[in-house]
Amino acid sequence: MKYIRKAQRVDLLRSEVRPRKAGQIGRWVYLLLLTTLGLYLADMSFGKLLYLKAEGMLMRESMSVSTEYTARVVQIGVRQGGAVQKGLEIGLLHSQEVTDSVARVTADIAKIQLSVTEMRVKGEALAQALPIARRRADASENARAEIESLKEHGLLTATARARVVNDAYETYDEVRELESERAIIARELPQLESTLANARGNVDRLRTSYDDGRLIAPIDGTVAELLVEPGAVVRSGQPILRVLHGEAFVLAYVPTGTLYTVAPGDSVSLRVGFRVLTGRISAMLPIASQLPAEFQKAFQTAQREQVVRIAVDPGQDLPPLFTTLEISRPNNPRVLILAGVRYAAGLLSSTIQLVSSGISGTEHGGPAMQ
Repeated sequence: MKYIRKAQRVDLLRSEVRPRKAGQIGRWVYLLLLTTLGLYLADMSFGKLLYLKAEGMLMRESMSVSTEYTARVVQIGVRQGGAVQKGLEIGLLHSQEVTDSVARVTADIAKIQLSVTEMRVKGEALAQALPIARRRADASENARAEIESLKEHGLLTATARARVVNDAYETYDEVRELESERAIIARELPQLESTLANARGNVDRLRTSYDDGRLIAPIDGTVAELLVEPGAVVRSGQPILRVLHGEAFVLAYVPTGTLYTVAPGDSVSLRVGFRVLTGRISAMLPIASQLPAEFQKAFQTAQREQVVRIAVDPGQDLPPLFTTLEISRPNNPRVLILAGVRYAAGLLSSTIQLVSSGISGTEHGGPAMQ
């Protein structure tokens, strides 16, 4: 009795490489990647509302240097990033407008001075002539009184009496005229002298402000930006350059309506690349300002966040001004990881230096031992 062998299935040939079932590692890696991506997207979407995560910029107080008149820039003696000292010349200007104004005011001063001099001379002449006129008027009045007595006795004609009375009236009118002119001079001369003093003060202030066109640094600091070039014409009040002064600080933008709170005096970490700085919140301004262009998110409307000023702790190596930083709590995981990385890098660098110095000492000491 023979058994019929079952036909072998084509899809189950022994020579075919059987696929192995994938292990659990790939599945866990896939889930880990999905979880990481989800956490990243959640952090990007509303992470700022859950924990302190803000952007800021390292900066200093800024002051614009400008002129009070229209002028042409002859020379700029500083460069961007250069240091300036208060009271030193940093540029040279030329203003035809100021030159014409000084010449015009100087001519007006000369005219006013001439008027003052003439009025003083006339006042002195009146002071000398007035006593004489008064004595003459008194004599004419006495003569008129005597003539009146002679008339009563019939010893004087009407023609002679009229002539004496007319002389008395003219002398009296002359005294009144001199006194009136003297009063006018006494009233107008102080006003004219005050006008002269104001004109001299104006031209002195104009010359002091112009200072032969010298542009003086108003404060110690660093030139942040040159806004004009030699040969350009600047108007009154137009900035020529900006000077940064004072201690460096961070101007940060903190979201509003968060689950956490920040207050002046709180310690914060300032991260830029692999470097971590420390600081404290010095002030929270009661305004929500529009974020600068470098902090705005793409494809979103202009955002506004509360402005916070942060004082950087002294004794730290600061990055260049206008560097953007990320502000967080000191116990932020990123800050702790970066601190560990920096510590490991420093330890590795120290070890390499020790090994290099040991090798160098062996090479230099070998020939001496021989």
